[in-house]
Amino acid sequence: MLSQSVYWVRCLIMYLRQELESCAENTMAKKPTSQIARSAKTGQFIPMKVAKANPSTTVVETIKPRPSAKKK
Repeated sequence: MLSQSVYWVRCLIMYLRQELESCAENTMAKKPTSQIARSAKTGQFIPMKVAKANPSTTVVETIKPRPSAKKK
């Protein structure tokens, strides 16, 4: 009976370790991006609400963050 309990505890620990590793990988892999909207006619920046309301005359761009400078 005790050996079976130990087995299940070990399985649970292994499962939790895998979950923690996968969560850490997912949070580390994501980089923040931002979106901006422009008018296709004039090229001026416009609010995202206007861009969603007028998709045929607007362009939405995804901006990636600049790589940070490494300290020496």
